Amino acid sequence: MEFEWDDNKSEQIFCTPGFDFGFAAQAFLDPRAIHRPDIAATMEKSASASTPTPQAGSSLSSTPSGKHASGSSQPGRQTSVRYKITPDGSLLKETPSHQWIVATPRVDFLRLDATTDNDIHRQKLADLVDEALRTSMGSVTALAKDLYLSPSTIRRWRRGINVPTATNMDKLQKRLTCYPFQD
Repeated sequence: MEFEWDDNKSEQIFCTPGFDFGFAAQAFLDPRAIHRPDIAATMEKSASASTPTPQAGSSLSSTPSGKHASGSSQPGRQTSVRYKITPDGSLLKETPSHQWIVATPRVDFLRLDATTDNDIHRQKLADLVDEALRTSMGSVTALAKDLYLSPSTIRRWRRGINVPTATNMDKLQKRLTCYPFQD
């Protein structure tokens, strides 16, 4: 399975949750993984006749074929590096001379162990807001207007600073075509 991502973005991600894209990519080998289609990517493909390109700020994601993923932190700047995971779970990185070398995924287990249920809830909320933005609204301003809220409120939800009231959570979920975080 091959992947492509921006090493600078991977480093930024490592600083937040405590693991890099190399560690996260191993989830694709998990036999218990639940795979679902990327609704936003499917909608983008059907809306555009041209070949889809990764969006600025995107991170690791699986394409419908499951063969390739990409991420970039800078619009118009090609800084991505190719990686692949072997069937035994080894991570390989392609060098500029097109040789494959072993790469070590980075993970800070102390930081992961310190993750609280509230941290997980805040991330699920941020993911829910992002899903609403991708599938229906497209911008923080448009989503805020549709929910009769200020854009700064939506931004605070995404950063985990505040959480929506039950009424606002219901409004937010109604904007989605699926409810990925309901038990």
